[in-house]
Amino acid sequence: MSSNTELAIKFSNEIYATQQDVKTELRTSLIDGIWSGILEYRSNFTQVLTLPHITGVKYSVCLTPKISERVNNIERKIMKLSMAYSKLLRNEANEYFDIKNKSEVLSSIARAYGLSVEPTVLTTISKSTGILLPPNLMILEKYNRCLNEIQNNFLNDIDENTYGEFYTYLMGTDDLTEYYRSKETVKYAQYQVNPTYIGVPVNAIEKSIEQLVNFISYSDVNLFVKAVCTFYYTYYVKPFESYSEEISILMLKKVLANNGYEGVVAMLNFEQLLEDKASLEKVITECQRSLDLTYLVDYVMKKIEYMFDDLNDDIAVSQREAVKKDMFQADVVENHVKPQQVQQTIQPQPVVQPKVEEKPIVQEFVREPEPSIDPIFTEEPVKEPQHVEPVKENTFIRPVQNTITGAQNVNFNQNIAISDVPTGLSEEEAAKLEVHLLEMNPNLSRAQAYFYARHCTIGMNYTIAQFKKEVGCAYETARSSMDNLVLLGYYKKEPYKNKFIYMPVKK
Repeated sequence: MSSNTELAIKFSNEIYATQQDVKTELRTSLIDGIWSGILEYRSNFTQVLTLPHITGVKYSVCLTPKISERVNNIERKIMKLSMAYSKLLRNEANEYFDIKNKSEVLSSIARAYGLSVEPTVLTTISKSTGILLPPNLMILEKYNRCLNEIQNNFLNDIDENTYGEFYTYLMGTDDLTEYYRSKETVKYAQYQVNPTYIGVPVNAIEKSIEQLVNFISYSDVNLFVKAVCTFYYTYYVKPFESYSEEISILMLKKVLANNGYEGVVAMLNFEQLLEDKASLEKVITECQRSLDLTYLVDYVMKKIEYMFDDLNDDIAVSQREAVKKDMFQADVVENHVKPQQVQQTIQPQPVVQPKVEEKPIVQEFVREPEPSIDPIFTEEPVKEPQHVEPVKENTFIRPVQNTITGAQNVNFNQNIAISDVPTGLSEEEAAKLEVHLLEMNPNLSRAQAYFYARHCTIGMNYTIAQFKKEVGCAYETARSSMDNLVLLGYYKKEPYKNKFIYMPVKK
């Protein structure tokens, strides 16, 4: 074996070195022949991807024997963890695991933002129980919503709307005034050789995301490699004005969760990659310069390989915590006072003779009689006639539940301020209008006709969030549907604060 071949194996298989790494290791800049030998060796294991650079040249990965072994080892560890986590779910023993690891994920996000957060706050957020947070910590609650989406809806298809879902969660609103980034992030210089970018031109964002979605759906590259490539390409495209880096991590997790590893992926701390953005973007720059994404695959593996032992320990602890919790509950039941002991402690009650009292006339409310506490007495006490004010128009009678006995024994009258409550069309009328709209205008989708038929009252304002909730679709679908209704003349669209409102147009 020649010395060049040995160096090629060393710098490709044992470590995956950059050209600069080789120069540094060999302490010379005269490595053209050596580097050519390295590239020739790597060509035997290179797989060209469908993901293009802005120049049109395709990216690739080089899965040498050693790198392939490491990738396969990580995939086995995630699958083993996923199976163990599924057992926790079946026994409802996942509480400790979820809270601990979600807290660690949120802690990494906090450090990426330069935030100092108490562990108890992270724990409360990870429980999704709701907590009043200062504005600078709201990102943690929003990010936790994204983790819950991955954990609970891992089977949902991945498409352009997946990006919209994460973006709306992180923005904290379903009514966005804009979607993809509208500002350029870099200046292009024609004379530059192999320039690097983070953020493609705005007119290339939509097509780039479509190419990435196709790659996710159809590429046959290793799943872990596919997830890391998804992370890279989202980071590189930078589709949104804000949160593109966070969404790149969430998409990595979504790809893994959607392809067999399920909800446990939400708790894997890939977010630590964002804590050192300088090192991360140095690797991303190298990937762009060489069009070789193996550098990022290697970088991510080095970051996460260590954490699986801790995760398996957390699985075991979560099982023990669940057993201890069950035993504690059993002890509580066992140590409760037994029935015969209760009987011994009850003193005999004196017989209470019923006493009829004259009841006052009630003007605004009526109190129903309390039940008798005497088990011997069976007759109803004599009731005096009661005067009740007649119910006025537009008045609602609301029963109030007694907080001690649970009985609904107090009624009161509540007048509402609006005398004419708008009701719109009845469901039968709306259904007829929906059919009429579809027959009259073939450019309408059924979802658009359904929504408009039930939201067409002149003088009212409707939002994208209402369409999304009513129809049950993704945000981007709701936005494009409402805009199509504007184009067809059914609504007028106007900005209001940080969202758009849609007002029906008289036709």
